[in-house]
Amino acid sequence: MQQFDEMLMANMSANRINRIADHVLENPVLMSAFLDSMIQRLEKSPKEYRLQLYYVIDCIVKKEHSMQSDTFLSMIKPRWRDVFMFTSKIREQVGRVLMSWMQKGIVNTLEYHAAMDAMGGREGRSQHQETLHKMEAERELQKLGREEVWKSDGEQFGICWDESEGVSDEDYRMFKIFKQRFSLVRK
Repeated sequence: MQQFDEMLMANMSANRINRIADHVLENPVLMSAFLDSMIQRLEKSPKEYRLQLYYVIDCIVKKEHSMQSDTFLSMIKPRWRDVFMFTSKIREQVGRVLMSWMQKGIVNTLEYHAAMDAMGGREGRSQHQETLHKMEAERELQKLGREEVWKSDGEQFGICWDESEGVSDEDYRMFKIFKQRFSLVRK
């Protein structure tokens, strides 16, 4: 625990945050102790410093996701309330971090809303604001889904294009006829 306390000093730079994340990911047996130390530090730290600690968590989770692992995140999920209850006055910034996790597919919509609930992100919101927030989150997820479909359709188009014999003179003649008919219909 003392090792982590020394690592998690105040005024951490982006470079230091990356080094901490790398250290935690290189030593998975220490992840649980690190998480406990982070929660204790979040509880005792002033709000200015808490945001840096959340950025450390964010860095670890995103790096771990890029390695196609979720060991650290799976330790955090059952402890959403412990991790995110200290977000008063920095809810907006931490909310953006959580939204980025959802957009990258690190957490799903239910996990995102559970974390928002844990940090009290819904307190003081009207029903209308809550509905708008849910709609925006769903819209982002649908947009990501459409982008994936476009990518896969593009790959399929490329395969069909490569397997085709190309454009013949007859194809070009038919294209001109359709173009002419379409332009007449539009006018």
